[in-house]
Amino acid sequence: MRETIKVGLVQINNSFSNQNYLPLSIGMLQAYAQRYLRQPDRFEFLLPVYTRVPISQAVERVEGADVVFFSLYVWNFRISVEVAKLIKARHPQTLVVFGGPHVPERPDQAEAFMRRHPFVDLACHGEGERVAVDILEHYESRDWEAVPSVSFIQGDRVVRTPKATRINELATVPSPYLDGVFLPLIEAYPSEHWIGLWETNRGCP
Repeated sequence: MRETIKVGLVQINNSFSNQNYLPLSIGMLQAYAQRYLRQPDRFEFLLPVYTRVPISQAVERVEGADVVFFSLYVWNFRISVEVAKLIKARHPQTLVVFGGPHVPERPDQAEAFMRRHPFVDLACHGEGERVAVDILEHYESRDWEAVPSVSFIQGDRVVRTPKATRINELATVPSPYLDGVFLPLIEAYPSEHWIGLWETNRGCP
């Protein structure tokens, strides 16, 4: 059993007027994991990659990670793919996980997505907090069939696990602001001008 499992986080946001968004999605994953993992002290979360930097520099920022979670949107999909591809080329043992709105939901599209991106180990469909915890809990066993809402390649086929139930009460998801998840990031980049995001609903009202 490994003593510490290092977790990399990548949510590349757009920047404007010398300002950057705090990476809310991956911040919520981290806050949820630190609250609900059975042994949270076994996991070390690295500072997230939150803005556009050269591909090699982004990879260096998650150097040493055992698992790297990516939050994909239409505006960061291409650069995220290139970062993930280079991570896998340099460190084949690193578990690469894609999630977010740009990961297709429909089974046929999800299968095509996985076959086009063989450097992705797991694709998450829908909400990520519970799924991220399950992935980390099963990191050593690699029993991905026990993790809901994911697709992965097994042999020559793409496996899709049953979908997890929705989180009905957002109050069960801890706030990365109140839990101090972003403090190390803010302290590491003291000259950054941050923009805070606030989630009030999920899905398409």
